[in-house]
Amino acid sequence: MQQPSPTDQSLPEVDDFLNLDDARVAAVNEFDSLDALLNDSLKSIAQDKAVKEARKRLAKGGFSNADREADTARVRQWELDRIWTPMASVAYFETQECSCCRNRQHHFKGYFQRQTHRTSKIDRWVQADLSTVVTSEKLPKEIKDDHVIVPTCIRCAVLAGWGVE
Repeated sequence: MQQPSPTDQSLPEVDDFLNLDDARVAAVNEFDSLDALLNDSLKSIAQDKAVKEARKRLAKGGFSNADREADTARVRQWELDRIWTPMASVAYFETQECSCCRNRQHHFKGYFQRQTHRTSKIDRWVQADLSTVVTSEKLPKEIKDDHVIVPTCIRCAVLAGWGVE
């Protein structure tokens, strides 16, 4: 009697593997996503270390302006990616009111981006240039107007004898 060849035999494990259903295919493909997750985690750890070193260098000081700007940009980008969420583009104005004559002066303080902290919901305003404000079309535009009472204005200082002009 002739023995059946291995190709003639049916192996249940192989048959099951060759006839994978969608759930089993997803389980096999999950390893690809786990590898991607591991790579992302390793990249994140490397970025965290680089930012920690950049913060130490910024606190210590004593290096060129280009290095300081690069470290500041690295820290700011890391914070933007992980800690702060941009909420709005802001045009910031300040109204000064003189406590002597009640004269009001309006000043444009600049363009800013309002950001909210990820966990504590604290807002901060980060100065931005016009190109950043214009290109961030997805953010709503806001106007921030602070009212400040000052002890004297330029006109009152001149009338009081101070040679300010």
